[in-house]
Amino acid sequence: PGVPDAFVGPFRIEAFLYPYLFIALPNVLLTTAIQFAIATWSRRPIAAYLGSLLVFFIAYVLGLILAFALRNPEVSTLLDPIGPFFIFGELPEGWAPCEKNMRLLTLEGTLLQNRLIWTTVALGVIAVTYARFRFAHHVARKRWWSRRSKRVTQPVTRDVDSPYVPRAARIDDQQ
Repeated sequence: PGVPDAFVGPFRIEAFLYPYLFIALPNVLLTTAIQFAIATWSRRPIAAYLGSLLVFFIAYVLGLILAFALRNPEVSTLLDPIGPFFIFGELPEGWAPCEKNMRLLTLEGTLLQNRLIWTTVALGVIAVTYARFRFAHHVARKRWWSRRSKRVTQPVTRDVDSPYVPRAARIDDQQ
């Protein structure tokens, strides 16, 4: 509001759909596949949240380590599961300011390879999870650290006084 249309440019729905389809949707597929697999294999819901931390750690910390260790931006962009190296590294360097305002994100080059790699990884994780999943009831096993020698204990018996019940509430004294 208050800005002339010549400065803003035309509204194009593709400018919103392409980043959603090329960046957000593969990221969601990968992270939920990892969360689902970890929660299914461990049979604990908290493990899915720990899987989210794992994805975050891999995406940023390990990605930075690989970028500095390999010193090859193309390989670090390919190994980046979430895509910040492409978004913050390759995209600003390759496009002029005028192109950033007018050009649409296209699925080509390194971005295409990255999205294919990580979508394939996500589908592979889902396939392995599906193949290993059983509808059988999970019976908890005793871990080696919780196994103890069986001790026989005598039950403790105490005389317990019966609680006071007012005469109006007693059932056996009906007249």
